[in-house]
Amino acid sequence: MSPKNHKNDKYGEYEHQISGKKCYDSKKSKKARDDTNKQNRLSQSRKTARKNNQLKLKYGITLEIYDRMLAGQNGCCAICGKHHTEFRWGLCVDHDHDTGNIRGLLCTGCNARLGGSSGELFIKRAAIYLKRS
Repeated sequence: MSPKNHKNDKYGEYEHQISGKKCYDSKKSKKARDDTNKQNRLSQSRKTARKNNQLKLKYGITLEIYDRMLAGQNGCCAICGKHHTEFRWGLCVDHDHDTGNIRGLLCTGCNARLGGSSGELFIKRAAIYLKRS
């Protein structure tokens, strides 16, 4: 019995003619897996190149420097200490907007709190707020 392949089914899935159960053509599904793995590898190299270009344009550093900074912080946010794998987007490059100097790597939450207003002003306001309560 030959399988009844569905249209546009790159994974080799078909319905068994007698039992009606889903079956897979192993040769076709292996080729699809190989194609998907190849696309993922290409897409990963594109992501790496994109991140490297963004770091160069925004902060004047390479991905290699970013990775060294990350290793120097043990992969953690410089303020809260959470590991970069706990965050969907990794860690942000924290920099002084006036001088352009890079201070470290922060999670998005700490970076937003620090950058929401002037960092020093934020700390002063937070201290006043905490003293009131």
